[in-house]
Amino acid sequence: MQLYYYNINTVPKLYLFVMAILRNRMRKEKLNNNNCNCNTRNTVAVIFLLVFCGQYHLQHSIVHGNSSSSAFNYLEGGNEGAFLSSADDTSSNNRQRIVILAGPHKTGTTSIQNNVMKWTSPGKNKIKQWEWPVPSEVIEIETKDEQNWRWNAGKGFYALSESLRDSRHYQVKGRKLFLQYSSDELLKFYKTEFLKTWIKGKNIVFGSEAFDFIIKDINGRDMIDGLKALMPWHIDGVNLNGSDDDITVVVTYRLSRIKHLISIWRQTKKATEPFEEWMKETLNNLGALDSLGLANAFISQNLKVSLLDSSGLAAAGVDISNAVACDVLDAPCTKDKQVVGTKPVVMNTKVDFQGKVNLSEEQLEVMDKALQMYDCKYQSMVMEDDRLTVLYPHGLLKVFEFCNSNGLQEYSVGRDELKRQLQCIAAGFKG
Repeated sequence: MQLYYYNINTVPKLYLFVMAILRNRMRKEKLNNNNCNCNTRNTVAVIFLLVFCGQYHLQHSIVHGNSSSSAFNYLEGGNEGAFLSSADDTSSNNRQRIVILAGPHKTGTTSIQNNVMKWTSPGKNKIKQWEWPVPSEVIEIETKDEQNWRWNAGKGFYALSESLRDSRHYQVKGRKLFLQYSSDELLKFYKTEFLKTWIKGKNIVFGSEAFDFIIKDINGRDMIDGLKALMPWHIDGVNLNGSDDDITVVVTYRLSRIKHLISIWRQTKKATEPFEEWMKETLNNLGALDSLGLANAFISQNLKVSLLDSSGLAAAGVDISNAVACDVLDAPCTKDKQVVGTKPVVMNTKVDFQGKVNLSEEQLEVMDKALQMYDCKYQSMVMEDDRLTVLYPHGLLKVFEFCNSNGLQEYSVGRDELKRQLQCIAAGFKG
């Protein structure tokens, strides 16, 4: 792992979460091992709570553990392998790159996608060496589909994510785009657009929060193979410069963990459903919370990942869109990490939501600790795998300090068990 601090001058101190007043309180408390009726914020109580809910167990975690190029012109309407040779626009010292913005949901993805799309668009083009290549066929239909709320080209790769899903388990219903074109046809549109951009000597950046289907879906990791197959150098009969080593995937790790969970709840269509009721009844598998699992999925397929720590961005005063542009795309930026000549627009979706967070602060804190404990199993990957670069490391390091100080390095549960833990806390821990 490589750590890039960017204006954070000190490594975070040991994560101290036990305060003297809570120690005194803990001495007075007795935990009932027949239910979840606990009311301490002490980490020991968090662990006891999970034991008494029947969820806590330890198990070993599985850690995953220059030639010249030829450019080609696509023959419209022709065979996929039919190309004509053209001049070479790249050199071994200036390799082209592809960056995939993989989300997950509720991590600032709307802002990132719209800003990067805008900054790489023809005419505005603040980042001239990059393109956001949405197929014209997708733009034409999606902009006219009344079911797509405020669709723009920043959302142009949501359909790509949908097309890569396993059709045996997931079907897109009611969307004009999928009524007119099959998933295979849409994938060919994206592959063609990527190829056209690549042969111009441009770098490619694209993304969607829906790439978290990779961690949510049955057989979701197969989507990564589908993504790789769209890359220009994987086209049969073509000899293009490039390889999977030229791909970087950007994943955002949002802190605090409980705020990420609450944001997922707020996106529910049931605008008045209280948080406690949603937590106990939701069918959501909480895949959007599993940023480190998403990173691990890409790493296990031998792709490089840049992990953005949202708490480090906040501590450094850096906007997330600027961080992607400046630190991943190597765009021209000012010393304070702003793309030259631009001002990022925050475009997070706001909904008319009246639901109440009807849990106590103590309940929410215990849920946050349970979420941190879930992430302990990824510590080896984050700290040891050279394919991962952590940008603005801050709160993530504190999470791992929490894991180490409580002997949780080998604590490993699945998301189903995590969800049951959270439901147990919401249902039985009345504070």
